Amino acid sequence: MTRDGTRRQRASLALKIFAIALAAVPALAGRPASAQIEARPQWAVLEFANKGPKSMTVGKMATDAFSAELTRLDKVDVAPAESVDRQTADLGYQPPVTKPADIQRLGQALQVVTVISGEVVNWRIVTTPQGRQAQVLLRTMVWDVASGLTVNGAAIGAQSDVRSGDISDEDLIKSALSQGAYEAMSQISSRTLPTATVLNTLNNRALINRGNRAGFAKDQRVIVNRGKSQVAEGVVRDVDPDSSFMEVTRSYRGIQPGDQVRVIFDVPNIKDSFGKDGSVQPKRSTGGGNNSGLVSLVIVLLILGFLLSGGHATNQDGVANVTAEALVLSNDVPAVKISWTRDSFFRGTDLGPYQFQVWRNDYNTAPAVVATANQSFAYNDRDGNSPTTWYDFGGIIGGDTCDNTTPPAGGGNAGATSSPGTPYYYSVEVVYRVSCLDLPGGCTGGTTGGTTGTTGGTTGTTGGTTGLTTGGTTGGTTGTTGGTTGTTGTTSGTTGTVSYCYFVTAKVAAVGQATPLSRSNLRSPDDNAIVSAPTTFTFTSVRGAVASVPLEYVVQFSDLPSFPRGSRTFTTDSFVELVLPGGQPVSSPTIDTSTVDPTATVIYWRVGVRNPEDVPGPVADANGQRYVWSSVRHFRRPSNP
Repeated sequence: MTRDGTRRQRASLALKIFAIALAAVPALAGRPASAQIEARPQWAVLEFANKGPKSMTVGKMATDAFSAELTRLDKVDVAPAESVDRQTADLGYQPPVTKPADIQRLGQALQVVTVISGEVVNWRIVTTPQGRQAQVLLRTMVWDVASGLTVNGAAIGAQSDVRSGDISDEDLIKSALSQGAYEAMSQISSRTLPTATVLNTLNNRALINRGNRAGFAKDQRVIVNRGKSQVAEGVVRDVDPDSSFMEVTRSYRGIQPGDQVRVIFDVPNIKDSFGKDGSVQPKRSTGGGNNSGLVSLVIVLLILGFLLSGGHATNQDGVANVTAEALVLSNDVPAVKISWTRDSFFRGTDLGPYQFQVWRNDYNTAPAVVATANQSFAYNDRDGNSPTTWYDFGGIIGGDTCDNTTPPAGGGNAGATSSPGTPYYYSVEVVYRVSCLDLPGGCTGGTTGGTTGTTGGTTGTTGGTTGLTTGGTTGGTTGTTGGTTGTTGTTSGTTGTVSYCYFVTAKVAAVGQATPLSRSNLRSPDDNAIVSAPTTFTFTSVRGAVASVPLEYVVQFSDLPSFPRGSRTFTTDSFVELVLPGGQPVSSPTIDTSTVDPTATVIYWRVGVRNPEDVPGPVADANGQRYVWSSVRHFRRPSNP
């Protein structure tokens, strides 16, 4: 065969190989999804708090034990410890991170869906005839990052094996913590917390597509998520085999069909003392639960003798009827008005509200607005609010022990600007104070002062006796002086009783969202124009930075510039515009104004706008219309010949 023939054979063979490889590409691309690598849930383990002896870094050892156990289970991807440490430092947190809001923010920064935190409630080394053993009490919380709530967890006691010979305390503790991590994760993994989907809603109730066959039961607490965001909390009320009704107890964005419902588990509190053989001992909750608001504010209210009005006698909120409504302030600044009503307990002067703190969904480092104790509303506007002090109770709601004799200042200043055209969700909490005398534990300061007074009085009596024995009149004077000292001591005791204790209520969410909007600028017809035929009215779009916000417009007419309530004011049907950027012209449908007060020669007009998804909508005008209104123009009708 010639050299050229050999080359042609080789070229032909190469083309065949290339064709076969090319034909295989679609087959590779079309492999079933099961053959592809699926993304696993992302978890992070935070440093545990050590509430036992401080002689060892037990909290860090517990973290390592749980990270190792999660990795061994091989069901989730665990964020590296160095990533957790670095992100914790970047956020300015000092381990262990224990505040719910801080845990949620850290989880968001780490881009994980679930966070494990916990506490070593106590630990010890015990000696037995066979050797030494470590015993630990652990409380583990599993946090849902989207909602910021604990959804699972365990409270257990664990022990190392009894070891003889030369073994360090640290190795024994590590062994006990490893056993504890295994037992805790076994409990958490075996606890099936059912999920469901919202099928329909009616007022504050929702029908979900799972029932007792899937594990739902009456009085279970649930959260409702939409994507990665929590939209509501609720309680299961009625259960059938394949469906259930849940009652919404707190709404952040309103629920709708398709939202996901998830049962959550409250981790029990345990005592810091060991039971028999190192077992845990349940502790009756006295308030300050980590996510449910199970607080002892009701106890305080009963002690003070107050009755809550308006049907709120069983909650711990302090405010009700929270609403957020868009409006434009007198200086033409777009804003949101957040208003609330107060329970009767919060209408005093010395006792009751100390400060109202208004939170916004996109700003979780501090309240967006702070209001004084005598206010029942506040404004959040584009110019912001004057920076002011706010108070941070570390996620502890209510209480019946005097842990704060002054309100604890939060980091940084409160106050956040709002952006016109951006939907917001608000909630309100109350910082309040009570007399320490009205708490079950009373006042340490008052008791101490009283005792000092009594001691002073005794000293005076002794002085008098000594004086009479020693020198008669002179001694008597000395005794009188001593008596005066005793009186002063009594006064000191009275002064010591004047002390307040500070607490915060749970946050109460507004009934729906609010979108601050600028006024629309009127374009045509010109002011004082002659209008003799059906006309299109033109004005500017007020869409802001959030392009997806729908805008609903109306045009309103009246023969008076005040647009009074009644038949002298006419409002067109609304129409919705979805795409035009702010400042672009918007045109109404053609409007026949000849039927608007036909006898009037001058007609005033203005344009109203709102986000139709806002609840309840902008502040209502005299006609009950909820729109942000433009300035006013007028047109004239042609004179009769």
